[in-house]
Amino acid sequence: MLDSVLSFIPLLLTLFGAFIIDPLTYWMIDKGKGVYRSLRLATVTAAILMLPGVIVTTLLILSVLLILIVLGGAGIWGVAILLGLFLAQYLVAPYVALWGAKARKPEPNELWLQSLLEEVKQSSGYRGKVELLIADNDIPNAFAIGNAFKKFIVLHKGLINILDRDEIKAVIAHELGHIAHNDNTYAYAAALTPYLTYILGVIVLVFGIGFIKSKDLRLLLGGIVLSIMGVAVILVSIVANLGLLAFSRVREHLADIYSVRVTGDTKILDALRKIEVAVKKEEASQEVVTPSLRSMLYIVPALYPASPHTSSYLMLSNPFSTHPKLETRELVVLKYYQELTTPLPPPPPPPP
Repeated sequence: MLDSVLSFIPLLLTLFGAFIIDPLTYWMIDKGKGVYRSLRLATVTAAILMLPGVIVTTLLILSVLLILIVLGGAGIWGVAILLGLFLAQYLVAPYVALWGAKARKPEPNELWLQSLLEEVKQSSGYRGKVELLIADNDIPNAFAIGNAFKKFIVLHKGLINILDRDEIKAVIAHELGHIAHNDNTYAYAAALTPYLTYILGVIVLVFGIGFIKSKDLRLLLGGIVLSIMGVAVILVSIVANLGLLAFSRVREHLADIYSVRVTGDTKILDALRKIEVAVKKEEASQEVVTPSLRSMLYIVPALYPASPHTSSYLMLSNPFSTHPKLETRELVVLKYYQELTTPLPPPPPPPP
C-alpha cells in the first residue's frame, strides 16, 4: 500500500510543476534574467511535464507495432497502415483547418496584405514560401498553419477591420514567428501524447472495472490492479496535457518577441489590446471556448475571460489555457524590447 502511495509522489510533484512554470518564468523575466533564457527554461520544463505521457505513448505504440509484426504478413501491412495514418494526418490537417476557417486568397483590394508579408519576410530573413489567406470571419483573429511542403498565414476579416497597417504587420510577423519556429509540427506531435495516453488509460480502466465484477478471485484482483493502473495513466495524461498547454503559451511568447525583433517596435501589444477589447464584446453573448489544439493555432484564443491586473506572479499564471494572459505578454514584450534597445555598457578600460 505504501509503495502505491509513494508511486504517486513524482506525479504530484510534476503536477505541482505545471502550476509554477508561468510564475517562475515571469519572475525571472521581471528580475532581468533575460527573456530568451527564461523562455528556454520554460520550454524545457514543459517538455519534462510531457515526458511521462511520451513514455506511456511510446510504449503503447511499440506494443501495437510488436503485436502487428508477430502477426506476420498482416502485421507488416498493419504497421504500414499505422504509419500511413500518422503521415496523412500531418499532411492533411492544415487543409482541413483551412477548410474549416473558409480561408480564401486575397481579393485585388487586399493584395497590400501580401506586400506586408513580403516586407516582414525580408526583415526577418525568412526565405521559405508562405501563402497569405483571408477568412471572412468577423471575430478578430489570425493563425499560421502548414507542413513541410506548404505554409499559410490566415487573417480574419474582423482583424483587418480593427487594426491599422503597422499593427497588422506586427500580427503577420507574429504568425511568421510560429512558422519559423516550426510550432505547427511541434503542436501536432505534442498533442498526440496526452490524447493517446488518455485513451489508453480509459481502455485499461474499463477492462479493470469489467474484471472487478467477476466472482473469480484472481480476476477480481487483476481488475483492481488494472483499475489502479488505468487511473494512474489518466492522471499521467492530465499532467502531459498541462505540459502541452505550457508549451503552447511559451510558443506564443516566442512569436510575440519574434514580432518585436522583426518590426523593431511593440505594435504587437497594440494589436493584442485591440483584439482583446473586441473579443470581450463577444463574451457577453457567447460561452468561453475550452482550450484545444485548434485554439493553439490562433494569436489569441477565440474567447477567454478577463482577469484583474495584479502584480502577483502566481496570479499571472494561466495553467489551463493555450495562451498566456495579455498582461504577461505585455511584460515579456516590453522587457524584450528594453533588452533590444538598451545599449551595451562600454568595455572596461585596459589595465595600467
